[in-house]
Amino acid sequence: MSYPDPQRLTGEDYLHFFEQGPEAIFLADPDTLRVRDANLSFLNLLGYSSRADIVGHSVLLFSSSTELQVRESIDSIRRSGQHPSRLTRTFRRADGARLQVEMACSLSRFPEGGDILIGHVRELTREREMEKLNSIYVELDRRILAGQDLKTLLSVIVDRLVTGFGFALTYISLPEPDGSIRYLNIRSDDPSCAQSLEEASRPYRWNEPPGNQRLSAKVLLSKQPVFVITEEAMGSPLKDWYLRQGIDASLVIPLLAESAHQRPWGTLTLSVRNRQAFPESRQQLFLEFSDRLRVAFSHYEEHHRIRLFRGAMESGRAPSLIVNPDGTIAWSNRAFSEMTRTDLKSILGEDLRQFFPLSDWGRQGKLPGERGSDEEFSGEWCGVTADGTAFLAEVLVSPIRNDSLKRTHFLVHMKDVTSEREKEKEIHRLAHQDPLTGLLNRNGFLKLCREELERDFRSGKRLALAFLDLDGFKELNDTLGHAAGDRFLEILSRRMLEVMEGKGALGRIGGDEFVVLVEEKNDLLFERLFTDLLEQVSRPVVFEEGQFQTTVSVGVAIYPEDGLTVEELLRKADLTMYHAKSAGKNTIRFFEKAIEQSVREWYEKGTALRQAIARKEFELYFQPQVDVRNNRLMGVEALLRWNRPDRGMMLPASFIPLAEETGLIHPVGDWVMEEALSLLEKWERKGYPSFWLAVNVSARQFRSESFWSDLESRFDRYPASASRLSLELTESLLVGDSGVSAGRIASLRKRGVTFVIDDFGTGYSSLSYLTRLPVDSIKIPQEFVLRMKENERDRKMVEIIAHMARNLDLVLIGEGAESGQEIRMLRDLGCFVIQGFSISRPLSLSGFERFLEQGPPGKEILFQPPPQADGPEDLLPGEGVHLA
Repeated sequence: MSYPDPQRLTGEDYLHFFEQGPEAIFLADPDTLRVRDANLSFLNLLGYSSRADIVGHSVLLFSSSTELQVRESIDSIRRSGQHPSRLTRTFRRADGARLQVEMACSLSRFPEGGDILIGHVRELTREREMEKLNSIYVELDRRILAGQDLKTLLSVIVDRLVTGFGFALTYISLPEPDGSIRYLNIRSDDPSCAQSLEEASRPYRWNEPPGNQRLSAKVLLSKQPVFVITEEAMGSPLKDWYLRQGIDASLVIPLLAESAHQRPWGTLTLSVRNRQAFPESRQQLFLEFSDRLRVAFSHYEEHHRIRLFRGAMESGRAPSLIVNPDGTIAWSNRAFSEMTRTDLKSILGEDLRQFFPLSDWGRQGKLPGERGSDEEFSGEWCGVTADGTAFLAEVLVSPIRNDSLKRTHFLVHMKDVTSEREKEKEIHRLAHQDPLTGLLNRNGFLKLCREELERDFRSGKRLALAFLDLDGFKELNDTLGHAAGDRFLEILSRRMLEVMEGKGALGRIGGDEFVVLVEEKNDLLFERLFTDLLEQVSRPVVFEEGQFQTTVSVGVAIYPEDGLTVEELLRKADLTMYHAKSAGKNTIRFFEKAIEQSVREWYEKGTALRQAIARKEFELYFQPQVDVRNNRLMGVEALLRWNRPDRGMMLPASFIPLAEETGLIHPVGDWVMEEALSLLEKWERKGYPSFWLAVNVSARQFRSESFWSDLESRFDRYPASASRLSLELTESLLVGDSGVSAGRIASLRKRGVTFVIDDFGTGYSSLSYLTRLPVDSIKIPQEFVLRMKENERDRKMVEIIAHMARNLDLVLIGEGAESGQEIRMLRDLGCFVIQGFSISRPLSLSGFERFLEQGPPGKEILFQPPPQADGPEDLLPGEGVHLA
């Protein structure tokens, strides 16, 4: 089938789709509430013959809501920003009948002006009726499980059908062998109907003329449902009676037996006074319900048999046997037949050993009671079913004695515990095995380690426990997603298992944390093993989303030198792993006492950082960004300093990694943003000429929902700051879900915020995300700028970045220029906005504000480097490191 090209559709085409479409649609004036138009489907739904019956009238003609409720709904749609609003309402048909509908409403604007309310209407009657029928089935099933009798169950069906659907006449009839009809339930809106129907039916037999022309008789004989208009029921002896009752149409449904070859055990009759109440779709709904009734009564018959069997023998649900002294089976219940998958009749006379050949007594050829013991025996027997499947049974064997106390038989009660034992194994596996990689989890690994330590304590062997942590795994999760992270862990686990095969135990005890236990025969073999592990882990892994590569940091503790318990060894290996990570990653370190001291210092530094946040010991410094063509100040970058009372001024490199690792980057970043916006507001009030203030955003901040919501609320408090704020983002945090990134950036750009990609070209440079993300500037990283004098490849890289920026109409900022030569090279390559020591070192707040106040009034600031003596910290190296 071919479809029309939307670009070639005419107004007449759209009118045709509106008029002839299957979905009911109306258009109304949201102010006057009068209907402007409605399509044919809408008119048919409400039973109107023409548009004149509804167009020009208020929507209150068919809506049961009050005018106030309708207007409140329209106001709600306006507030929602024109997004469709779904409502459940009751409408009135032209004949006064009510129907439940779901309505999707939206507001649109006509080309000539003015709003129009568009309503898409879907009838919910079928869904509601399906819910009612399903509730009947659920109640029926519950009552069957509770053991209620058949008469009660049939009464429930009829009563619920009458209550839920209001049929004029509803009943269930059962055929008797003598040809009479037995009515179990008759419900009608006419109290005298039940007696009249029984009297009218009494002379007729369903299995002989003329009674076999009745609707119920035809259904019983054909096993097919019948829907008939009463006046068309030719030959039915009860036709006149139905007409006198005002019955216009009836649906008679066979209640089928469990076997398709059996005659239906009864019929269900549903009669209405208006045939329009029983369209074909509604008939199908009740036919489907009748099929569910067949299943329900199949359940009823099954439960009835089970209850009878329980009454006959209390242990009927448990497999039970009576066994002759020679081991042959004298009696069996069905449960044993089912457990062994053997026909019940073929069990009698068989030797019990045939079913339990794998048990000890089965191999010995004697039952436990045959060995001279008169006591009961209990235990577990391993059996085999008829199709060869092994099973495990919990058994109790009791001797049966006659009046002379002579043992004549054995009574064997059984319980199939195969699934229970399998579940126990599964529970044990879940408790000791990592579900993602199949390796030992923390519990399983610790249990194995304790067992090994107990053995080696007696043997005097040395063991090495190693803690492995992947370097940069969080970056993979953040950029490619957790599903890719899981696949990555699975691949690395398989690689490490290949290395560890036959050499020791491997476990996963955290997200990207692994542990290894090996016998430490000599240092050389041990280091060779872990060198192989490091090589396997560091090999690239290719995904559909891209390629990722990581390394691993390893910390090792030795038993018994470093500890006598698993917990102590694991703690020290963990500390040593962090020491290896801080020493450059992708390395192996053995535990030393000095490591514990460094860890204590790390915690002390973390405590000091928390106190610094509470005491507000941070300061912002400002490094100018200047257009070297005219010396105009374009902006400044805010750089963070920690003025630590006991250490003096500290650069970000000494504390930002700690803040990232501990999560303190969020309160630190909050302080920076609050300080930056308050300064912008202050400078605006003082009338300083416009320039941007660049603030770095860390990856954790960027991916935190609270960061964006807090930023919006800060703009409400500092309304003049947004248009002068520039946010610097690194390339790595922009890859991944670019849709979310683009949405956040676009939202803030509407407020005037500009965005800069920092360190462009050092990470995931891609034209694709530059074209998708609405950024304003890119920064040439300092490492390219400093090397381009001696390295032609770096100069070419800067030239490419500059060319790309020009083509995409982006501002290009060169960072880290330290000499006039670097400024000239950047300028020649087309980079005119430059930041670096050659322009100015970072200035304290007081120094920067003195510069602003000394400048001439005007719309722009011409930058002349101020004195570089705000403090000794200005002369520290490494100014390229900031909050990022």
